[in-house]
Amino acid sequence: MQTEPNRKPSVIFFSDIIGDTRLMGQDENAAFELMKLNLKILQEVLANYRGTSSKSWGMVHLQ
Repeated sequence: MQTEPNRKPSVIFFSDIIGDTRLMGQDENAAFELMKLNLKILQEVLANYRGTSSKSWGMVHLQ
């Protein structure tokens, strides 16, 4: 008897913050706060769809 594979959809998501490099040069703390806010929003959206984030590099997130 064969069993069906247990598959789960995956997504690679890229979020760009316009001007983040310039902001990083002008005010590093503000740039990090903006990145944290971006991640918080992403996590809230994921939670609405029962998603999770498995890896994050700055603004790149593996779901």
